[in-house]
Amino acid sequence: MPIIVALSGEYLLDCDDAVKHGIPRTRDQYRHFNAKEDQWQYWSKLSYAGKIGISSQLVNNGKCVLCSIDEKIVSKRKKSLGV
Repeated sequence: MPIIVALSGEYLLDCDDAVKHGIPRTRDQYRHFNAKEDQWQYWSKLSYAGKIGISSQLVNNGKCVLCSIDEKIVSKRKKSLGV
């Protein structure tokens, strides 16, 4: 399973779907998130600025990186369907 590593400034993590995303491991100042295939594909195609944008949500307000990615994936699918 691919791992997404993000700098973590918050001690509490706000995750909308902890059952799906699991509990990320914390090492030093970083959190290691176990990504699913679609999440990993989205992450790997992001620009550096896009990755920083998602990671900054974790640092600033403790929002789960995988929740942020899931929201982006759903939004992208809705746009492609014209919804």
